[in-house]
Amino acid sequence: TTCDATSGSVVCGACPSGYSGTGESGCEPLPCLSNPCQHGAVCTDIPGPPADYQCACPPGINGKDCDIVFTDIEGAFSGTCGLRSDGKVACWNTPDLGTDPPVGTFQSITTAHTADQLCGLDASGVAHCFGADYNDVKNTPSTAFSAVSVSAGGACGLPLGGGISCWNPYLGYTVPST
Repeated sequence: TTCDATSGSVVCGACPSGYSGTGESGCEPLPCLSNPCQHGAVCTDIPGPPADYQCACPPGINGKDCDIVFTDIEGAFSGTCGLRSDGKVACWNTPDLGTDPPVGTFQSITTAHTADQLCGLDASGVAHCFGADYNDVKNTPSTAFSAVSVSAGGACGLPLGGGISCWNPYLGYTVPST
């Protein structure tokens, strides 16, 4: 913007397009000028002060900058759950899994395709199961696992120290020796 000094005062023009403020106070770039929205989201400037912005994220993408995406997706009997890049779990169309998935940060998830059950490993590798509680799979051990699997018949995991561990197996099945 340009300013003119006349009769002991300064008169400035408006800020150019893409900037906020007044010529007298200074012109600052609007937030959308730096394109903060990711994954093809549309950015809308919100006038200030202070100036802010809002991203219109595509379906399945979240976060202020549309930077939280799904990294894994698992189908259950009557719905689907996904693991987001921020470690949170989201489920939809799953009456038994509910709309309140487990709280915490997860590194992986797995679902029982014949039942609405989900197990996930938290950041420490400890299994957490929720949803329909066939065969009491929610009663998980405190062991750290590298992988976990769940079915309508129970749940099993691979402990970090090796081997395999199952809990609450349906009809008392046992893990075969190799």
